[in-house]
Amino acid sequence: MLDALRQFHSELSPLDGAGVQDQIRDALSWCAVEVDRCQRLLDQHETASQQLATARTTIQRATTRIGEINQALEAGAKDARTLAAALAGIAPHVQGDMCPVCNRDYAEVDSGSLTAHIAATIASLTSEAGRLQALSTERASESERLTTARRDEASAERLVLQSDGLVDLRRRQSGIASIRSRLEPLQGDAARGQSLLIRLDNARRTVATTRRAALQSASLLPDINAAVEQATGLPTTSFPSLREALEGATEALSGRLRTVQAALSSRVSVETELEQYAREAQLLSDRVARATQLEERRATMKGTFASIGEIRDAAKNLATAATQVRSGIVRDVFSGSLNKVWRDLFVRLAPNEQFVPQFRLPDQGDGKVEAVLETFHRSGQSSGPPGAMLSQGNLNTAALTLFLALNLSVPSQLPWLLLDDPVQSMDDVHIAQFAALLRTFSKGLGKQIVIAVHERALFEYLTLELSPAFVGDSLITVEISRNFAGDAVADPHFYVFEDDRAVAA
Repeated sequence: MLDALRQFHSELSPLDGAGVQDQIRDALSWCAVEVDRCQRLLDQHETASQQLATARTTIQRATTRIGEINQALEAGAKDARTLAAALAGIAPHVQGDMCPVCNRDYAEVDSGSLTAHIAATIASLTSEAGRLQALSTERASESERLTTARRDEASAERLVLQSDGLVDLRRRQSGIASIRSRLEPLQGDAARGQSLLIRLDNARRTVATTRRAALQSASLLPDINAAVEQATGLPTTSFPSLREALEGATEALSGRLRTVQAALSSRVSVETELEQYAREAQLLSDRVARATQLEERRATMKGTFASIGEIRDAAKNLATAATQVRSGIVRDVFSGSLNKVWRDLFVRLAPNEQFVPQFRLPDQGDGKVEAVLETFHRSGQSSGPPGAMLSQGNLNTAALTLFLALNLSVPSQLPWLLLDDPVQSMDDVHIAQFAALLRTFSKGLGKQIVIAVHERALFEYLTLELSPAFVGDSLITVEISRNFAGDAVADPHFYVFEDDRAVAA
């Protein structure tokens, strides 16, 4: 049966005795699937044949009807609706029986009035146009049916089998079904045969193993005799059986092995003790060397501690001297002269402020001397700190005048004054007073003033106030801006003293 099935299923594996039951089960499964597939193709063929016949009938009818409609359309009047509309447009212009188109008298025909003839013609043309429109609609519907039928015909033709293919498919289905019906009763015999074949295979393997063991035993017998005689000093014939000879040899070898193991254990223990003694001797040597190093370091640290004590005493003396010098400098700098100069400059810039800032030097004995900022009322009464008593503009004025007072009180190494936007929170009166004070520093005290501002009006005002006033006096203004590329550009201007001829005259 499997050979017969192989004519239909070439991929079916050859018969294997150990797996015959599985092969029959797989073959039956394939037969069931193949029979179903053949039946499905036959059903598709039947359905497609019916669809093909229906589609061809529809195509024949639609083609015939479209030909009839085309003949009817060709026989009908062309552009009947357009002509009817044209006549309807001419009808209002008809006067009597004179035709407005050809200028003839319709009464000569003797067929009624021209107006009635035009109306009848318009009605006839309108009816013909309706009939033609209905025929066009019907032709479009028949064309759509024809297209659908041809599409169904093409789809059905792909599924319809040729006569030879149909016969082969039916023959294939019948042959596979017959093989399937003959294979199904053989499943029980296949199971029993597979079981017997497995038992046969196991028996063959057992016999082969027994034969190999017998051959191996025969080949090992001389070696066993030699090993027993070497272990016990007696031949195997001295023992009742070969098993007892092997047991005696094994016991003798076990005794020797225990002796060797005991000797090996003693040797390992001795070697371990020797290694431990070597490690402890090396550790003792390292500890002695480490103790020597620590002793040397201890002696060095004692000398270092003595040096540190001397350095600490010298540092204390130096700190005391520095504190005394600093206190002297603070007393010298923040003396009454600084407060006086600061007061004069502050009052000059803020003449209406009642509270004047100054430094107070608290007496702390021999310790540090710290200068404390406070304000005094012009009446001489002490008040709070400047941050609590002065406005923001006067705080800025106080800081600015303190800077100028320090510059006047302490001998300067460089005759320069560098001011960055010093007029913050100042009103116009403070700015005018500050400009006059800068002019005094520049013209009267010979200071080189460098001032930076951000407002153009203030820039131009200070340029005017600090302009050269005598021969040798000069002024440099620099305006810094950015070009279109984003780079900073400095534009300097130089001013020198020139006599004013108009005033001199």
